[in-house]
Formats: sequence, C-alpha cells, structure tokens
Amino acid sequence: MQVREICPDGRRERSRRVVLTTKLYVGGLSFDTTDESLRAFFEQVGKVESASVVTDRFSGRSRGFGFVEMATSAEARKAISELTGK
Repeated sequence: MQVREICPDGRRERSRRVVLTTKLYVGGLSFDTTDESLRAFFEQVGKVESASVVTDRFSGRSRGFGFVEMATSAEARKAISELTGK
C-alpha cells in the first residue's frame, strides 16, 4: 500500500470554524477494501476525519485507491511512516 500526503494542513470550512486537516492518498488497495475497513485500518494511528475508497461508477467495484483525512498533521505523518507498505 502507498500512503502519500496530498494536502498538508489544508483548510476546510466547518460551521464557521476553520479546521486544519491533512488528506492522504492511499494506493495499492485490495479491490475488496471498503470505506469502513479503510477507516478502521487508519484508526490504528490516530483520529480519522474521513475515509473513502474510489469506486467505478458502473460496476461499483473499488478502483484500488482512496483518500483518508487525518485530524492532525502529526497523525498524518505517523500514518505515512507506520502504514506505508502494509
């Protein structure tokens, strides 16, 4: 599995509050991976704001990659260092 930072400390507006989060690209996923299993895997290293597996619009099957948004940059860096290659 590949994990890369794609939006370090990206700002996102939420209820008049600016929240700092970090979005990660996750590649090399099994075609059986779901949003829930991706979230559970990344929760090993920190709080997950969102997790989504990109699917084919016609078949509904995973395309083998997704995105995970961690709560802090520190947790995102920890995810990259600990989960890459697993």
